Amino acid sequence: MQRPATDLATTLRFFLNPKAGFFAKLFLVLAVLYVIMPLDLVPDVVVIVGWLDDLVALLGAGTGLLLSLRRYQRDQGGALQARRPNYVAPAVVETQGTEVR
Repeated sequence: MQRPATDLATTLRFFLNPKAGFFAKLFLVLAVLYVIMPLDLVPDVVVIVGWLDDLVALLGAGTGLLLSLRRYQRDQGGALQARRPNYVAPAVVETQGTEVR
């Protein structure tokens, strides 16, 4: 698992990349709008059931977004691995007695 800062950076790149997961991002926006809008399939006056349809919309959008984000991370991870150099720098550099600053 990656560090949270890396995940946050990858998530930001995912949202800013126009080619990445368009439908997942659209579904998330539509789900948030559905929760905010006063018109629902089941009115919020019906307390439990009215909240459940909002919850289902958000959970579905969140799940789709997470799956799309994982796919994006996997695809970008392969591209990042290709750009990394394959050498390891030495820990100690010998200078043959001359001082290096």
